[in-house]
Amino acid sequence: MINAIIGKESELTYLKGKVAGDDPIQRQPDITKAKELLRWSPRTNLEEGLRLTIPYFREKLKINDGI
Repeated sequence: MINAIIGKESELTYLKGKVAGDDPIQRQPDITKAKELLRWSPRTNLEEGLRLTIPYFREKLKINDGI
């Protein structure tokens, strides 16, 4: 999906056990409490989230053709 969004074939490598700084190895947020107390649910699907996130990181990292 990422390659389709960026329009090129990039090799994506999963680096097991390698994390940057305080980034957790595995994220599994539980939004049950937000759903129950705030009546909130996410409205962005994975593809749209990637379409919004990729340009952000391109700008943040100043990598315009490597992500």
